[in-house]
Amino acid sequence: MADERIERSRSRSPIGSNEDTAFYEKGASSRRIPGIRGSMVYADARGYTYVQNRVSTNRRQLRCLRYEQGCRSTASMLLQPDNAPIVVYHQHNHHQGHDIEIGAFLKTLRQRGSAEGTTARTIFEEQTRIFPNATMEVQTGQALRVIRYVRRRSSPPIPENLRAMGDTIQSLTWRNQLLYCVDDEAPFFNGNLEYIENGKITFGGLLFVNLQLLQRFKPYIYGSRVLAVDGTFGVIPRTPGDAQQLVTIHVVLDNISVPVVYALLNRRTENVYIKLWQFIKSDFPQGIFHWENIIIIADFETAMRNDIQRVIPECHMVGCWFHYSQSIVRFIQTHNMSRLTMSNHDVAIIVRMEYYITNSSTTLTSPARFLAITNLATRMGILDLVAEFLNYVRNYWINIIRPEGFTIYGLKIWTNNYVESFHSMLGSTIGHHPPVWTFYDRLRSVEARVRRETWQIISGQRVQRSIVTSRDVNNRILADALNSLRSGRYDVMAYLRRVAYSARGYLDREIGPLPSGNTINYIHVFKLNYIMIGLPTEIIRDLDVQDLRLNIQPRLPAPPMHVRGVRRPRGRGRQMLERPGPAGHIPRVADNLNAFEMVEEVVLQQAVEETARVVETPVRLRGVRRARGRGRRMLERPGPAGLIPRVADNLNAFEILDGMVEEVVLHQAVEKL
Repeated sequence: MADERIERSRSRSPIGSNEDTAFYEKGASSRRIPGIRGSMVYADARGYTYVQNRVSTNRRQLRCLRYEQGCRSTASMLLQPDNAPIVVYHQHNHHQGHDIEIGAFLKTLRQRGSAEGTTARTIFEEQTRIFPNATMEVQTGQALRVIRYVRRRSSPPIPENLRAMGDTIQSLTWRNQLLYCVDDEAPFFNGNLEYIENGKITFGGLLFVNLQLLQRFKPYIYGSRVLAVDGTFGVIPRTPGDAQQLVTIHVVLDNISVPVVYALLNRRTENVYIKLWQFIKSDFPQGIFHWENIIIIADFETAMRNDIQRVIPECHMVGCWFHYSQSIVRFIQTHNMSRLTMSNHDVAIIVRMEYYITNSSTTLTSPARFLAITNLATRMGILDLVAEFLNYVRNYWINIIRPEGFTIYGLKIWTNNYVESFHSMLGSTIGHHPPVWTFYDRLRSVEARVRRETWQIISGQRVQRSIVTSRDVNNRILADALNSLRSGRYDVMAYLRRVAYSARGYLDREIGPLPSGNTINYIHVFKLNYIMIGLPTEIIRDLDVQDLRLNIQPRLPAPPMHVRGVRRPRGRGRQMLERPGPAGHIPRVADNLNAFEMVEEVVLQQAVEETARVVETPVRLRGVRRARGRGRRMLERPGPAGLIPRVADNLNAFEILDGMVEEVVLHQAVEKL
């Protein structure tokens, strides 16, 4: 008997009574069932399920399927045969679940998904009536993903061109799998974009729209006032080779852009764009848009702009301000003006005036106002340096695009950057030039996400998108500046200066920051200011005032004395103040904080007095304060209504303190000390 005893581990003895042990020894077979994620699950005769933990020499070590929920039951079985009995070593702390039914449910979904063309939603709903317990434990999204994964493994043939792709989607073999939206019975593919050219039907691309979604949300979309359109090229499939761009059209709903049209085009011609906008105007649900109140934001592609105005002449066409900015910056970079704008202060001022003038009303961007800036460049003596740039602005932006085509004054949304953000999301979701059917499946998944987020918006739920915050911040800056302009707190120059800061980072990054000038021509700025607010040019011409310049002395050598700082320097300019003087042991006089603050007050007071003499208007100062730290913001506030604005409101006033104080600080400080 001792020889027949089976050696086994003392710590891994089978549990249960002798009857249970005999039950296992009789060879109650196990079975394998499919799991949710495609793995195999092992079920014993009592209905408990296990997953494989590891494999030893001749046994498969198992643990309970609910191990992550706290069940520490372990078991093992022989590697052969596949239905070997399972020996349990630790008791379960739960009752048997419905894992076996779940396995049968998932197996049926996979079989029907690969063999049938029925939509995934229909297959799921039919099987829920057969496996009710499994439906309670398997989430709907998990079950639908199981069907989509199986179908993805059996892809349609690769089409030769976009027309063949559309034919495959509509074919009897693949229509049930490809024609409809994900988890919805609504068609996603809406046919070909075709037009007649030279008496022949020409194919232009494929159109994808969920028209049932638009019909369902028609009362909410009707309140939208902004449409945006843009194209992307990075996500188009690598095959077929005739695909050139993916155009998306968005509706701005509750300050979030909702893409409603996806057009995969094989060319970028006016005929294709005309057909696209004719479809939007005629085939969309009737009355979904009140076109007289619609603003369409697009880039400055000539074909697209012409076709929009031709098909929908009653809408208001606005160019994207960011594309305008890119055009200005690109001209400066390609015409060797970058170094000039970084070294010449007056040239940089003229460039920025033309750049920011789009934030004014159309009356401020008329040819007369452009002429005012040209006259300012002439008085500055830099007309020959900026003549090519001014000709470009006049010939293209004023004469061709026209001021009403790029002016963003009074608009709440004046870029299609949220469309660019959506295209960035497409790039991370779809990938860079994926296979054609991978592209199509992922595009349908994006549409399903858009559909879900649209419902969240309408239901009042919060949708987390980074573009919302970015656009809200810019809108708040412009709204505050516009309210200040209307209330009289800002004049036009103060308004232009305030809105300039909302995009100053882009200009500084692309063409360099505003250089520090050694002279300030106040008369030029104030004459332009008076032209902007509507004074007749004859009055401006009669003002015979000499150009006022701050008398900047050359930097004096460091004084032969050792002045220690009373306190540690604070605020802006701190790094400059901490630099040692000559020979490394004599600190600058500016290291004395009291002297530096005194010089700042002297410089600012001198600027205000000279400005007052130019305009010959009594100036009421609310106190000259230090231009350091948080107090700098006070310089942006204009003076009392009806009087001249503070000197810091002029376009180049901050440069008095930022760029010139280093030049005058030693000389002025030595005199005062």
